[in-house]
Amino acid sequence: MKKHVLVASVAILALVVASPAMASSHAKPATAQIAKKCKKKHGKKKKCKKSVPVPVVTPPPPTPLALTSSEVINQVTLKAKQYCDVDVDCYNYGYYYTGSPGTPYCVSQTTYTWVCDGWNDEDNGVDPPAECEFREVVERDGYNGIKSHQDLSYGSGGWDCFDI
Repeated sequence: MKKHVLVASVAILALVVASPAMASSHAKPATAQIAKKCKKKHGKKKKCKKSVPVPVVTPPPPTPLALTSSEVINQVTLKAKQYCDVDVDCYNYGYYYTGSPGTPYCVSQTTYTWVCDGWNDEDNGVDPPAECEFREVVERDGYNGIKSHQDLSYGSGGWDCFDI
């Protein structure tokens, strides 16, 4: 009887050792899955919590840069030149300043909009020559761009001319 028990034990041991090797050759690779959290109610179907997707947070766009004196001076001077270029009697142009040349004369000023004065000198061959003032509205365009337009409500049609 001891022999039969010994033989049976050896046979069982051989099956146990050989089984994983045989099973592994026919096994399919496991696929990863996210387990749902489920609770089994008393005698009812399982209720599972659904996973909630994480919301995508986009950063706010950067705030525009505040206008600077040099940007406004450059824009008013550029517009004064453009206005002078289309007038055959214009021979000089510029911008008005307060105190020092680095501070433009502006009738209103906010972070993103300045309303400042420029000028053109005209000589149509009649003495005395005239100086014509205009008012330019300079605004921030986007993050760091600049745009402007002439304030047509200023003077007469956007211009105030007088003898110099």
